[in-house]
Amino acid sequence: MNFLDPITAVQNLGVQQGMNVADFGSGAGHFVLALATEVGRRGRVYAVDVRRDMLEIIEGHIRMNGIFQVVAVCADLEQENGSTLEPGSLDYVLCSNILHQVQHPENVIQEVSRVLKKDGKMVILEWEPGSFLSPKTLFTKERAEKLSKKHHFQNCSTIEAGDHHYGLVCSRT
Repeated sequence: MNFLDPITAVQNLGVQQGMNVADFGSGAGHFVLALATEVGRRGRVYAVDVRRDMLEIIEGHIRMNGIFQVVAVCADLEQENGSTLEPGSLDYVLCSNILHQVQHPENVIQEVSRVLKKDGKMVILEWEPGSFLSPKTLFTKERAEKLSKKHHFQNCSTIEAGDHHYGLVCSRT
């Protein structure tokens, strides 16, 4: 059984030293430390989640590991300008297992579009239909591609995401 590995996934994305990235719906930070390693001390990682308790877990990990390039942001991504991040300020935004959980996934994708630089990348990692681990509510790859195009993304390509997820990377135009 091949599960999604955050370190391998982030290394394969092309995130580089000095980039500014966000993990939308970061939860307890499954991808945050891997992102912080890739962007290095000159970059910045915004861990954005609606749950303060999840961000406190991330803050504990970054303090314990002496990581200073991570900023925890408590925000509702379904609201207009929900992340509170500056428009056009990010190189990458990761949305891992968030779109199937929210009531208004289109609003989240719109917020990704708002905060990404031109040619910035949105990465969607979601449950693959048919996996015995999949939740009842799914956000299909087809739906992700359709909403991505609607919100100024193009050149969507699939990436390896393990046996239970699909991965999609789209460029902001």
